[in-house]
Amino acid sequence: MEDLASGLTVRKALARVLTDAGHSDRKVAEVVGLHRETVAKVRRDQYALPPGMIEALRDYEASKLTIVAHKAIDELLENPEKIEKASALQLVTVAGIAIDKRQLLAGEPTDIVKHLSNDDLDEEISKLRRQVGYSKIPEAEVSHE
Repeated sequence: MEDLASGLTVRKALARVLTDAGHSDRKVAEVVGLHRETVAKVRRDQYALPPGMIEALRDYEASKLTIVAHKAIDELLENPEKIEKASALQLVTVAGIAIDKRQLLAGEPTDIVKHLSNDDLDEEISKLRRQVGYSKIPEAEVSHE
């Protein structure tokens, strides 16, 4: 196994984390300082990396993205006048992207989809109607195609 002190193994593990997060081989090679073909081999799992290293780096990268998201949100909260400027949009965009990437690095979903049968959907609609007090609203015909 390669010498950890050289940093090459760490860079390969970081390349794996970044490719798993959806970054291109070219961009990852540029960021971590590896040849693009080496990054492609890392992505294809052709290098043995120390157990736990990828997970540790993934957690570290997720933590950094959490900090970025918090800084962007804090900036908005501390300077509400920025809400009316384009930079506020940029800060919100940074926060959203950072949260999304943090979710990916943590192995968490970036969206949640729930599939319901027609009967379950009808029951869910009835339950929501009761919760909001719309029981007197006539039932609409719903086509279950």
